[in-house]
Amino acid sequence: LERYVKNIDKVKDEETSAALVKEIAEKLFLSEKYSRYLKDESAKAVIDRLIEEATDYCYKTYKQLTRSRFKPAETEVKFGDGEKYPAVSLLGGKIKLRGKIDRIDEYDKYYRVIDYKTGAATASEKYLFTGLKLQLYLYASVIKDKELAGVYYLPVSGGYKKGGEKEPPMAVGKSLNDKEVLFAQDEDLKSNGVSEFLETKIEQLKKGEKISKATDGETLRAFTEYALKMCENAAMQMEEGVIAPSPFEDACKYCGYKGICDFSAVTPRETGKIDEETVALAVKEGEENAES
Repeated sequence: LERYVKNIDKVKDEETSAALVKEIAEKLFLSEKYSRYLKDESAKAVIDRLIEEATDYCYKTYKQLTRSRFKPAETEVKFGDGEKYPAVSLLGGKIKLRGKIDRIDEYDKYYRVIDYKTGAATASEKYLFTGLKLQLYLYASVIKDKELAGVYYLPVSGGYKKGGEKEPPMAVGKSLNDKEVLFAQDEDLKSNGVSEFLETKIEQLKKGEKISKATDGETLRAFTEYALKMCENAAMQMEEGVIAPSPFEDACKYCGYKGICDFSAVTPRETGKIDEETVALAVKEGEENAES
């Protein structure tokens, strides 16, 4: 998908899209990293299925981009010392986070951050609030010269659905509640009020227009600030030697260190109702406390 997007100008229709995917796949399987799989006869069916899924998903990506004024500007974008985008600095520069952003799309003065996922993806506020899902907002924080239009996970694995069940939107995340920017993301929103890419919907009601699944700019900025504060707090606790177990939900099931931790005696953290307002309010209260 990374290589496909870099060469998407070669695509004109479904046939040329499939040809590009085939060309990319053949080159990948010639490389030392992937060629060993071709030697395993039992892996061939899996490889064929994988290429079939990639062919379908890449064409969906092409079709979406033809309906969007946002275009891929950069892929596999590194941030950190010496890179185009700076490291995320914590504790006054004692700790610096570096990383790699799968894709940045741009339109006019706006940008959107995209992260590919082969598993399940969620944009639930409770996972940001509890510190489990900070990635997209940390990525967004390193870009200073444009305005944020949205942050998205793109689940790229093929899924199964019941007969007649609609395909879910391609992107899972948060979109800026600005009609001009939303229409730039997907022209279908302007023409019929729904999008194959975004979760956002625009309904025409008697009392006016209703936009759902979109977030105002101040709240998006608060989400980014919250992710940075959570990292800052984590760095501070690490520096102070805080190692008390404080798992959230099912974290202990997947932790690689549970063999040396009496996690059975720990009650997992729980949250009440968490929504956008909860996160924005936490940031505001934190700023007020800092000023005091």
